[in-house]
Amino acid sequence: MFIIYDFVACLFVALIAATLLCTAYAIFLLLKSEAARVSRKLQELAQGAPSPIADNFLRGTFGKPLTPAQVPVNYGGEGRK
Repeated sequence: MFIIYDFVACLFVALIAATLLCTAYAIFLLLKSEAARVSRKLQELAQGAPSPIADNFLRGTFGKPLTPAQVPVNYGGEGRK
């Protein structure tokens, strides 16, 4: 009878070990895919800032005066038809 209990205990330990291994592998795959997603999102944020304030922070120009763009002004109505 002792042999049966020993066999059941070993089987139980083997099942727990296999479950822990599978769980650890699933957690590893989940963390790997999430790390790839976070990396893609950080690259998107670094390449194209969603707002001018974020753009200033990313480029390091925060606090520098912003100069308006030079737009040619046509006062005489030339070019209109």
